[in-house]
Amino acid sequence: MARINQYWSRNNSNIGKGVNINDELFETFVNALQDENGMKAPEIFYFTNSENGTFNRSHNWELHRELYYKVGYTYYSDSKNDSTKGWYYRKTSFADLVFQETSAHEIGHQLLFDFGGRNYTYSHKGTSDPTWIQQDPLPGTKYPPSPKEIDLMKYAEGNEPIDYYDRFIKKQLEDAKAKK
Repeated sequence: MARINQYWSRNNSNIGKGVNINDELFETFVNALQDENGMKAPEIFYFTNSENGTFNRSHNWELHRELYYKVGYTYYSDSKNDSTKGWYYRKTSFADLVFQETSAHEIGHQLLFDFGGRNYTYSHKGTSDPTWIQQDPLPGTKYPPSPKEIDLMKYAEGNEPIDYYDRFIKKQLEDAKAKK
């Protein structure tokens, strides 16, 4: 819950520095609670020593919620790297960081759904086609230049910037550097 609060709050202690509504800046503090009236929790899968593919990708939509914690060796059949033959190793420390970001993103889909509806959440705030099947960034969508914050709900073309995980929340800067 602490990471959900951290990713979605906006105040002077993180990169977002507030929420701009009608040219007025507000601080927002999230306090996620787990109870029987809340969002249906996604099923969590421990994923290692297996082939990565379309059907083992984390997702959160009304009828199907799954989060994958991917650690250790994972095989990518579309890999172009001859030296690894498609197998890549992800350390636990980095897997934790990726899982925290992915969890906050997937849970964020429910927030976007409640705020802007199905099209808004499926289109990743207008940066992908509005479908739960095809999840590719729209042509021309780019990551903001450093040091600007990266919106964890938006998709972008190209490889993640080197400081990708550092730019969600300032506090994560130290954690990310220690884990890499």
